[in-house]
Amino acid sequence: MIIPMKRSNDESVNFRDKALNLIARRPHTRRELMQKLMARGAESEVALEIVTEFVKLGYVIETEIAEDAVRLAKQKQIGKSFIKQKLLARGLPEAVVEDEIDRQVDEESEFEAAISFAHKKMRIMEGLAPHIKERRLGGALSRRGFNSSLIRKVLEELDLRH
Repeated sequence: MIIPMKRSNDESVNFRDKALNLIARRPHTRRELMQKLMARGAESEVALEIVTEFVKLGYVIETEIAEDAVRLAKQKQIGKSFIKQKLLARGLPEAVVEDEIDRQVDEESEFEAAISFAHKKMRIMEGLAPHIKERRLGGALSRRGFNSSLIRKVLEELDLRH
């Protein structure tokens, strides 16, 4: 004799499958997984239960997500503040984000990323007046999350006034 499962249990299994499909595509933070499950119709209690289970099973490891995201951001020549903003927006804990940024991004590597980006940007600014290049580069570096003291160092290094 087959005993039918409760409907709520069927729904839980259905959402668990949806969550597995989501994390199979790419790593998700707890917040991202909760939001996506609830957007797909899961009640908050069911979503929380699934996310908690996935954390215990090691399917959601936020330190690894932060590590990978910081590494990728460094390759894209992005500054610390932009990296931090993006990771916090994904729902990663601030302590995890700051630890990972401090571990992977030192002043020298951030300067190298900023100067490399500035050199690429300079190629498309040929023929512009030095003060315009300086203003545009400063703005571009700022939008990429580099702080003002680093931007000043980069602009001094490029010596655009000559």
